[in-house]
Amino acid sequence: MSNNITGEITINKLDETKSIISGTFWFDAVRLSDGKIIKIRSGRFDMQYTV
Repeated sequence: MSNNITGEITINKLDETKSIISGTFWFDAVRLSDGKIIKIRSGRFDMQYTV
């Protein structure tokens, strides 16, 4: 198994007045039971955050 697991997150919008952040992501994960690489693609998020 490789330790070279990769991914990316991009922040597309940060509204500091309304405390909302949104963006996209992708990453590779390793299933612990058998070492299989699971590829997560075209992820998206919109969420309110607190400081």
